[in-house]
Amino acid sequence: MEMYRKEKSPPAPEKNVNIPGGSSTLSATLEHLGIRKYATSKFTSSDILDIGPDTMKDIRCNTVEDIPWYFLQKIMALNPLARSTTLEEAEDPEKLCRNNSDFLLDDDTAQVPIHPLDVVCAILHCSDSFLQQEIMLKMSMCQFAVPLLLPCGDGKTFTFLLWAMRDIVKRWRPQALAENRGFREDNLVNISAAVFSFVRLGDWSVSKSKFLNSILNQGQNHDHFVNPDMESGNVHKTLSCGLVEIFYFFPGASNSFPEPFAVSNLHGDITYSRKQFTFLTEVSSAVFIFCRELTDKNVKFLSEYQSKDVTFYLITERQVAKHTEDMINTFQNCKTLNGRNTADLIKKLQRYIEDFTKRQSHHLSLIDMSHTQLINLAYK
Repeated sequence: MEMYRKEKSPPAPEKNVNIPGGSSTLSATLEHLGIRKYATSKFTSSDILDIGPDTMKDIRCNTVEDIPWYFLQKIMALNPLARSTTLEEAEDPEKLCRNNSDFLLDDDTAQVPIHPLDVVCAILHCSDSFLQQEIMLKMSMCQFAVPLLLPCGDGKTFTFLLWAMRDIVKRWRPQALAENRGFREDNLVNISAAVFSFVRLGDWSVSKSKFLNSILNQGQNHDHFVNPDMESGNVHKTLSCGLVEIFYFFPGASNSFPEPFAVSNLHGDITYSRKQFTFLTEVSSAVFIFCRELTDKNVKFLSEYQSKDVTFYLITERQVAKHTEDMINTFQNCKTLNGRNTADLIKKLQRYIEDFTKRQSHHLSLIDMSHTQLINLAYK
């Protein structure tokens, strides 16, 4: 007996795109998690959702090999702690009787073996199409950002996860229906919305993901994006470098945003994920680029994207040199923002997003995104 239904229609093929760099990152991550055999045999919905002695047993993270099963069990139960990869202390009497000096080792990563996003990427790679849909649906119901562009770990491709999001349905009250208290409901892949992309060029001292949570929460406290303040969130990422997550925000009584919009988050330096960055420039209403210092090299990189029909907001922590500022001013689609005061910057970006969503310009659905030139060229 299964807890959830399965799709009857066959899955559509996902779309793959070539990307530079990388080698055996995926194989190494799967080996580390003990799920390498599932790279070919695949997890299925029945493996996870059937009711039986094994599936009813509560899974604990005592070893690294427990982490994938812990995530799958907890996300299916809509547990907000599903993304934790922190290992628990083994209940071993001999371990508890060790000399106290054994517990004075200053090693914060000893119990945090792998980044949560590396686990999510690995599990999606090892899941069949139907289970991918279940995972993405449950992540969305937990108010987690979901993968949009999934790095394949071979250094050559990433996957645009359109099919995996087809089961997600959203219901909201647009501003036009506020007076008669009406609602709209649609599949997420069909919903047209402005997309705001957040990327990093070089170094940045503050977590971009934590910054995004602050923009979206508006006084609440929800970790839509994994950030360093969460359990396991400060571990070095490997497989998820180049991952693009997306989170859809819908208007409600407790927020000031009038219309739905989406926020995308590219992990890693954009100079190492050029094709993902190019894709985001094609689908976004605005791209916010976090950069500690605008060097000549960074300005040269950005100059390659001046033909794009998108506004770039360059958020810097250090004072921009006069000659660099003069170069930026020659770009028709670039604006600079001071990023030294985080609280002021959050309020400013919230206003920008609110203004953009009111304009009703350059709104795209996920299906529209799948028809962009970059995706189509790779799919032919």
